[in-house]
Amino acid sequence: MAQWGNSIRSAVERRKRYPAGTRNRGTVILSIAVSSTGALSSVAVQGSSGDALLDQAALSAVTRARFTAAPHGLPSGVHRFSLPITFNP
Repeated sequence: MAQWGNSIRSAVERRKRYPAGTRNRGTVILSIAVSSTGALSSVAVQGSSGDALLDQAALSAVTRARFTAAPHGLPSGVHRFSLPITFNP
C-alpha cells in the first residue's frame, strides 16, 4: 500500500502547478479515494491552505493525474489516502 501511495503522490506532484494570482505559500491536505484499477473515485479538501487558489490548484493536480492500478495483493475496491500538497512560490 505504501509503494502505491508513493506512486500516487508522484503522479500528483508531476501535475502540480503554482497558480497565477497569488504569491502565498501553504499546504493543502487532500482526501482522495482511488479504485484498485487506478481510477479516481473522489477528492476533497480535508485541510485548507487558507488560500482558495492554492486549494483549487491542489484539486486540479489530482484530477489531471493518471494513477496506476493497485499492486497485486491489495484487495480490490476503493482505497483512501490523505495527501498533503505543498506550494512554495
